[in-house]
Amino acid sequence: MPEKQIENLGKRLGNIAELPEFLRSQIREGNLEGIEDQIFNVLNEDLEGQATLSEILVALYRRYGVADKTRDDITKSIYKIMRRGLIQKTENRKGVYEVVCEKDVKTD
Repeated sequence: MPEKQIENLGKRLGNIAELPEFLRSQIREGNLEGIEDQIFNVLNEDLEGQATLSEILVALYRRYGVADKTRDDITKSIYKIMRRGLIQKTENRKGVYEVVCEKDVKTD
C-alpha cells in the first residue's frame, strides 16, 4: 500500500456527529476515552492548544484530580492521540505538543 494511503487510514471519516449514536459508538478513530480524552480536553481548552508535558500533568490534576499517572503514562497516551491525528509535536520544540484537529465527537 502506498505511504500516502496508509497515512490517510482512519482520517477520512469526516464529521461523524450526524451519524446515529449506536454507529458513532462503534467508530474508535474519533472517540477518545478516559485519560486520552482528559489530555485532549486540557490541552485544547485549558492550555490554549499548546503545552509542555509538565503543563499537561498540572492541568490534568487541576481539572480532573489526576495524580496517579506518571510522565511515561501520559506520554504513551499522548502518542495514541497523535496517531489519531488530533495532536502533534510542536516543530523545533522538544516536549511541546499542540492540537491540530478538533475531535468529531465530544466525550465529556
